[in-house]
Amino acid sequence: MSVVVIGAGGHASVVLDALIALGVDVHGLLDADAARVGEQVLGHPILGGDDLLPVLPGAGVTHYVVGIGSVGNTVPREMAARAAEAAGLQPFTVVHPMAILSPFASLGPGTVVLPGAVVNPNVTTGPHAIINSNATIEHEAALGAFVHVAPGATVLGRVSIQERTHIGAGAVIRQGASIGKDVMVGAGAVVASDLPDEVRAVGVPARFTGGQSELPGR
Repeated sequence: MSVVVIGAGGHASVVLDALIALGVDVHGLLDADAARVGEQVLGHPILGGDDLLPVLPGAGVTHYVVGIGSVGNTVPREMAARAAEAAGLQPFTVVHPMAILSPFASLGPGTVVLPGAVVNPNVTTGPHAIINSNATIEHEAALGAFVHVAPGATVLGRVSIQERTHIGAGAVIRQGASIGKDVMVGAGAVVASDLPDEVRAVGVPARFTGGQSELPGR
């Protein structure tokens, strides 16, 4: 098995670090910036852009990880996953050896769990979720596809978070809350009630401040 990392920025370096810690064979990284071809990231080369995806299976690459981070705009991550799967690559699920993952949790394909994260029993995620460094996902929480729980955030028990939502660094989501799709929860916010689709919420307690449509790239 050999893996390619799509993306070569800061988040990609953290994902790559996890793959190295797991002893996974990493073929290299892809980046849209042609000027970066040949650069090294943690000792691994940037090979080129996403246009290389169709030729990678012929070079022995079998799997991919999306190494593109997201703060409210998951479109580049979704496009990368679609392109990789169209090229015949399979998503690789990454759990850093310094994360704590219950054997009773279920991770969707391509999910990334980074060091210090805690994922407790009966948690489920959709494809390509990110559970970032030192985040905690408590029992029976459900995360949708492409959800990003940023560093140090806490998602309490039986919380439901729909697809493409971003939970900011250090935020807390109250037990049993239902969070809609395409929601942006700001760093440090405390969400004590349900949130509908496509809103932004900041503060303690968190209050709505506008829709996701205000974010760049949407």
